[in-house]
Amino acid sequence: MTREQLLLLAGMALVLLINFIRRMRQRHAGGDASRRRESDVSERPRPARRTPPVVAPRRLPTAPDTTPLPIAMPRVAPRPRVRTPLGGRRAVRHGIVLMTILGPCRALEPPDPQA
Repeated sequence: MTREQLLLLAGMALVLLINFIRRMRQRHAGGDASRRRESDVSERPRPARRTPPVVAPRRLPTAPDTTPLPIAMPRVAPRPRVRTPLGGRRAVRHGIVLMTILGPCRALEPPDPQA
């Protein structure tokens, strides 16, 4: 590491240390500043909640001899789950871990000319 990098790292560590010490002192002093902030927030008037207007659903005009439209669409049957040839997510995760630990297959590499 160069000297500039070390100085930059030391400066960042110093800023973090000062911030940590400042927070600990506030906490030790009883948190008067945080109590003041909470009281300021609670004194502000809150905007009134706006509720959406209630609108009656539209009805299509029907002739006396026709049947009314259904209110809700019929439920669609869920699609059947397709079993993957790899055995699921858990098996795939285990395979990835094994491949990472074991590494690439060396039988597929060309032989070393030095050996």
